[in-house]
Amino acid sequence: MLTFTLRAILQMAAGTMLGAKPGKQALSVSFRLWPVDMDIYGHMNNACYIRVAELSRWRQSAESGLLMASVRKGWMFLIAEQSIVYTKPIMPLSQYTVRSNITTDGKW
Repeated sequence: MLTFTLRAILQMAAGTMLGAKPGKQALSVSFRLWPVDMDIYGHMNNACYIRVAELSRWRQSAESGLLMASVRKGWMFLIAEQSIVYTKPIMPLSQYTVRSNITTDGKW
């Protein structure tokens, strides 16, 4: 949990340092599969995919300016739905990219 918290803070800092780009809804973030993300079989399991998607969302919220707006207005984030497309296995220490979009559906 501590490593995830540190990684989330680093992603927020990276997004903030890149500067706010209001209205930016799509983001691609590159990660590397470190041993902390692997299970005992040496591959990334489904829980780690969700965790990395969360890291990507923190970066995207900082980069889009949504993070600072939510702090000022007291908003909380709600993830209503997410989907993952598994295209191929990720090998240890290899680099991969997470692409994410922020959308609204009128209800939330």
